[in-house]
Amino acid sequence: MEFSNMVSIKDLMHAADAGLLVNFACPNAGCQNILEYHVEDATFDITTDRASDGIGYAETSIVCEDCNEQFAVVVRASGVGKEVSIKGYPDTQVEFSDNTFEQEYDDYLAEYKPDDPYGVYNATIRELDNLQHGSEIMPSARPAFYKMVCLQHIIAVEAYLSDRLIKTVTSDNDKLLALVGATPALRDTQPKLIDIAKDPNYVATATKNYLQRFSFHDLAKVAEFYKAVLKIKLFENEEHEKELLDIIKMRHDLVHRSGRDNEGRDTLIEDEHVTILKDLMMGVVTRIEAAHTAYVTKRFLKGG
Repeated sequence: MEFSNMVSIKDLMHAADAGLLVNFACPNAGCQNILEYHVEDATFDITTDRASDGIGYAETSIVCEDCNEQFAVVVRASGVGKEVSIKGYPDTQVEFSDNTFEQEYDDYLAEYKPDDPYGVYNATIRELDNLQHGSEIMPSARPAFYKMVCLQHIIAVEAYLSDRLIKTVTSDNDKLLALVGATPALRDTQPKLIDIAKDPNYVATATKNYLQRFSFHDLAKVAEFYKAVLKIKLFENEEHEKELLDIIKMRHDLVHRSGRDNEGRDTLIEDEHVTILKDLMMGVVTRIEAAHTAYVTKRFLKGG
């Protein structure tokens, strides 16, 4: 079977800055793998006279790492939104974020400069604390409420991890070099000379773009970033690493599976679970911020 757009797994893993992020269970009977990849996006052409003429299609081939089966992901863009399906498997549900009506997001990212990542994080936590402890929630709504609060705590940490790293590497060429050297997706890029000539800050710009689109819930990779830039271990020990990765797995279930795991069991979250998760997340942020403060102090003393 031929597909219109062949993409290797390695290419997809390193293409977090392009395409539409899709998530679906492997259609192959007996395979329990959850596939999450960026695929080629489609756009609707608003300039056509008839709406049907402006419908856009894109097809991307991916391969399941577990069963080695090949599937084609089809994206259809119309004037009312997007549909994503797996060719030959009409009953397979594909989860994705419809970006049809996003406007000028790339321009926003290009101009975005995080001012105070730690301050923003703390302000967010105060808001979540007020929401968690200052709201009267009906008993029937509590499961959904606590899932939402947990997810927001995780999102707040992801934003902090992203902003702190971007702010550090875009203000210190040595840290920028350290990150690029430790990141194959950046280090092995082969830019065109014309692109470098057009932008004297090409490396910083390309790195910023990569980080802005990177999925910062990939804590294993994030740990490599922070080890290279701030010389800090994101995980205190193996137990701490397991706890954090379990939280990220829960995040995946909350975002992509309505809170249910691969076996269909619902994630049970109560008030005390929110507090435990918050403390774990704050612990990570506090350790990174301490390392960042030490770095800033050392740089200041050196006159950098």
